[in-house]
Amino acid sequence: KLAAPWLQSNNDARSLALAALTAAPKGPGALGDNVAGLSGGKGWQLGLDHTLGIEGLSQEHGVLGWSNGKTGVGLGFDYLNFGSVDAYSVVGNKLVAGTAFNPYAANASLGASQKWGGVSLGAAAKWASQSLDGSSSASAFAGDLGLLWAGKSGLSLGVAAHNLGGDLDGAKLPAQTKLGLAYQAKPGGH
Repeated sequence: KLAAPWLQSNNDARSLALAALTAAPKGPGALGDNVAGLSGGKGWQLGLDHTLGIEGLSQEHGVLGWSNGKTGVGLGFDYLNFGSVDAYSVVGNKLVAGTAFNPYAANASLGASQKWGGVSLGAAAKWASQSLDGSSSASAFAGDLGLLWAGKSGLSLGVAAHNLGGDLDGAKLPAQTKLGLAYQAKPGGH
């Protein structure tokens, strides 16, 4: 049994558009792709996204990070509203409408990474919570790990493990391991 499949979704628009971000993450968005990339930016960065789906589904995503090019830290938050769901019960062989409810899910991450030459290592602690039946909620803690190698030629390799540990409502969180390879051409074609 697997809990919280929503933890496998992309957190922001850049992650959704660029599947290679496991190997080339930079800045606070790395919390969702490969936490080792937190050390890749410079200074403070803020990212905010709002995604609107069908049937009232929506997602709010926010991330704040700081890096000096060697050390990086990031804090992220996601809130998913699954829209309004009508509730019904059976009373005397008749279907009776009840009060509608709004299932939701949320997660928060706090991570850090350190760069040594062309290798970066990162780790993040994650809290996940959901309320799917409108009456109770459950939460769990998990962790993410990341490794990133960037060569001078523009080639980079990344490995990321997400949602390690933690049970939510008696089921395991969706652990994932991602491997990515990226090539970033240098300006001027050389």
